[in-house]
Amino acid sequence: MHTDQRARTPFRLSSLLLVSVLSIASIGLVAAHDGTHGLAHETGVAKGGDFTLDSTAGPVALKQFRGKVVVLYFGYTFCPDACPTTLSALGGAMRSLTPADATQIQPLFITLDPARDDVKRMAEYSRFFYPTMLGLRGSEERLAAVAKQYGVLFAKQKVDSAANYVVDHSSFLYVVGTDGKLSRSVPYGAPPLEIAAALRAALPHSAK
Repeated sequence: MHTDQRARTPFRLSSLLLVSVLSIASIGLVAAHDGTHGLAHETGVAKGGDFTLDSTAGPVALKQFRGKVVVLYFGYTFCPDACPTTLSALGGAMRSLTPADATQIQPLFITLDPARDDVKRMAEYSRFFYPTMLGLRGSEERLAAVAKQYGVLFAKQKVDSAANYVVDHSSFLYVVGTDGKLSRSVPYGAPPLEIAAALRAALPHSAK
């Protein structure tokens, strides 16, 4: 049976660097694509709520970040455009904040492709965009439940074989306040300064 060899290939920092450089060049623009990201600008009913997923350090629960602002992004490491573009913008937004504000914000990247994204790959990919960003995964059932909580729409699309596919998905950033409740969402294509403003707005008054 044919398998996707990319899924077995160790993550390459040099490859990610190339993707990131190309993505940074397109920050603030809505990248043209071949239809594999028709859901990038779509989102369902987002209610938010707690969840627990897996990282290289073990289970990570949203509630453990109470008192911090959490920014969530759902995607996958094989994503050709929307994910590296949005994560580059988020990293730029985090770097534009004061150190005091940045330490009060926790970025989380949640995969929608657990078949190819193990915890090690998620950790390496996430840290490249911002050092404290955590990459999370879980079973298909758990990830589908968390995605539904946050209104994330996604669908696997076969390219030329069952093993070669892309995942069409919502490409919003979801900002969770210090009380653990969903505060706002930031649409696909938002530049770093707009993302940074949304993050600062969610911080307690004393931190602004």
